[in-house]
Amino acid sequence: MYDPASSRVHLDAIVHKSALLNRYGKKASRRWPLIIRRNTKTTAELTYVIPAGYAVAALPLAKEFRSPFGVVALDVRASEGRVSVKHELELYAQRIGPADYKAFREFCLNVDDWESEPIILQKVR
Repeated sequence: MYDPASSRVHLDAIVHKSALLNRYGKKASRRWPLIIRRNTKTTAELTYVIPAGYAVAALPLAKEFRSPFGVVALDVRASEGRVSVKHELELYAQRIGPADYKAFREFCLNVDDWESEPIILQKVR
């Protein structure tokens, strides 16, 4: 987000967020299984060009997490006036029983948190 009064600019590392918690984990617990009918895989790559007068102040850390529910990977790199982002998310088709639902919600929350970490640019003087 750009604020002319600030010396920092926050950019979304992930432009199209998956919002897994909102989609699958709204309830704190379940009485019946949650059914995910198909495997879904999303891969996105994005490159930001850093404007003159700015430098990278902070990047999300590269991460990869595998679980019985799916895989998420995030790789953010800065080089030569650019910031490149690669994001992969795979959610497995499955039946998630009430006993496993809490762990599934934790997976969804972690993915959503990772997707919310910004790229921060700082004005250089």
